[in-house]
Amino acid sequence: MTTRTNRALRLAACAGFLLFGVGCATFELDDHHSFADWYVGDPGFDGAFGTKTIYAERPAIYGHFRLPEVVFQPVGGLHYPRRRVNTDRGQAAAMEAWEKAQRTGQAVQYQRETTVVGGHEKSFWFDTIDAGVIEIVPYRLWASDASAGEKVVYTLLQPGVTLVNACMTFVRAPIYAYLDVDKLLSVPVALLYYGSEEEE
Repeated sequence: MTTRTNRALRLAACAGFLLFGVGCATFELDDHHSFADWYVGDPGFDGAFGTKTIYAERPAIYGHFRLPEVVFQPVGGLHYPRRRVNTDRGQAAAMEAWEKAQRTGQAVQYQRETTVVGGHEKSFWFDTIDAGVIEIVPYRLWASDASAGEKVVYTLLQPGVTLVNACMTFVRAPIYAYLDVDKLLSVPVALLYYGSEEEE
């Protein structure tokens, strides 16, 4: 795509954003290699903002809209999807940095340490942020490789986890609704963008 065409498309997207509050999705066009890749996007709350932390494909069951995922999140099926999480040491460093920042009033740099976990490992972050509210029935937990004792304990704690998830739904739902509408209205710009790239 020529620089002039690219600039014109971005200008149109910015005008749409300023006038109608839409067009943010066009700022991710450079991060994807095709229209389909852009439209499908990456799974999870982080994926909605262009950060890949879940290594799985988003199923087409909802037409790749995000809002229905607050009720039922199909990624991973019966199992937790592979995902990047903070290690225990990384979480401790983050907490220490946060506490120091609270004391000093200044931002504190720390070394973020992450690891990729498989689909059989339970994740509080996934359960509270990415999972659907329907997961008050902890079917992923019972399909995991946790011990029988852990499964019983976590099942008893699941209503509390689901309550946190439900509270987060009030945050995710309006954001996901906006992102869905924004992406839908950005489709013509995306088609032009990727169509122009193919012509070159």
